Amino acid sequence: MARKSRNNAGYGLVILAAVVFIFVLNGLPARKAAIDFSGDGSGGGISITAEVADTPFLREKGLMFIRSLPQNSGMLFIFESPRELRFWMKNTLIPLDMIFVSENFTIVNIAENAQPCAADCPLYYSAAPAKYVVETNAGFAKENGIRVGNNVVIE
Repeated sequence: MARKSRNNAGYGLVILAAVVFIFVLNGLPARKAAIDFSGDGSGGGISITAEVADTPFLREKGLMFIRSLPQNSGMLFIFESPRELRFWMKNTLIPLDMIFVSENFTIVNIAENAQPCAADCPLYYSAAPAKYVVETNAGFAKENGIRVGNNVVIE
């Protein structure tokens, strides 16, 4: 009987360690990227700082449950290889612009003013193979003259 309780204690410690590990990872500062929409790296007044989502977990979490996004900030989703991407706004609380960017750093599509939703959410497509998606506050693309075909610098 003592052996059984020792095994249960061992499993409990493993579960506790996993939970602590997850909380520690969530508390780590997010990696940031500078994104320049002027296309030449000059900044040109059209740049943001974005948190990087480059793992399946971070990409799935995205900006869910975020109540506000500071001006000139966003999230950069990075995928392993270019492909047609589909995004939705499930559990996202603020309207966003989604800027789909190719492997060559050219904007291939912009989903402007995507609205929050909780169920039966519409999908937003890249329209061409993309490797990156930048989410910003709704209206950012229009306010800054960002268009399909423009180049982006990501650092």
